[in-house]
Amino acid sequence: MVKASLQGLSKLVGLALLSTLLAVTGASAHEVQPTIGDLTVRDGQAELVLELNVEAFLAGIDLDGLEDTDDAANAAGFDALRALPDDQIVQRAPQLLDVWNALPMLTVDGTPVVLQGGEISVPEQVSEDLPRVTRWQLLGDVPAGAASVQVAWPEGGGSMVLRQQGVEAPFTGYLDGGDTSQAIALAGGDAQPGW
Repeated sequence: MVKASLQGLSKLVGLALLSTLLAVTGASAHEVQPTIGDLTVRDGQAELVLELNVEAFLAGIDLDGLEDTDDAANAAGFDALRALPDDQIVQRAPQLLDVWNALPMLTVDGTPVVLQGGEISVPEQVSEDLPRVTRWQLLGDVPAGAASVQVAWPEGGGSMVLRQQGVEAPFTGYLDGGDTSQAIALAGGDAQPGW
């Protein structure tokens, strides 16, 4: 228990330092940053909004423990995707959904939720020297009376900060590639210490 708490604290400190460093120095296009996932469940629908480096996922780069995509086995593939215009990335992104749904990325009361791609926003005309963070809305139907949700983050997906939205005392937590969140109460109340 103490070890788990120390690991959680270590991750929090690491994220805080990373955020400060990126703000002060500016991030390069090849630095690996955590994915941010904002999860809202209401009116029979789950919405998971991801802010991620979609080119790294499309290139099949294993982001677990990676600090710079230049060090990845498929760095050239990443660079080729990063050089594409935003509209071509929008067209390619949906191919990731089959992999994520097979995981499955989202379960409600233990039942998989099939996610569909919603609005996707890839910034235009971002210098290739800077990161291009895509915002992607994923949607899925949730049965009436559901009580809890879990999010699984794919192995090789790197780090994810998962933030529950729209409830009191929302869950916020940190997932590594291959991790699954605890069962998160849809009614709220699962706020984690330190978040």
